[in-house]
Amino acid sequence: MPTVQRTAEIDSNLIEAAEQEGSLLNRSTAAQIEHWIRLGRSFERTPGVSHARIRQALAGEITIDDFTEIEAELFFADLGTSMQTPAQAERDYYASLGGTPEAPGMSEAELYGDTPSHSDQRGTSAGK
Repeated sequence: MPTVQRTAEIDSNLIEAAEQEGSLLNRSTAAQIEHWIRLGRSFERTPGVSHARIRQALAGEITIDDFTEIEAELFFADLGTSMQTPAQAERDYYASLGGTPEAPGMSEAELYGDTPSHSDQRGTSAGK
């Protein structure tokens, strides 16, 4: 899906919350806001969920634990679908992480055995 830049007024408390939550989950502020939008849209589109329940969840009056069995099942099905199709901003962000020295994990070469892994300070092979 192509991205378009537009200006929207968003409460500063929501921006700050998105910055904090995004940093915990390695998402940019924009990617966190997009994630929350997708979750809200999925929740609103869930059959059998009333708008009153949506308002309660958004107001923090109920949690996922308060959902009915069908609400939880549909919510998590939609959540899984939305997570399988990340926004371009999310894909770009995670792709950029791989090129940084502090990126966790192993390179593709290390993962698939194309190059020998680096030795740690004790002279043993990393990851073994």
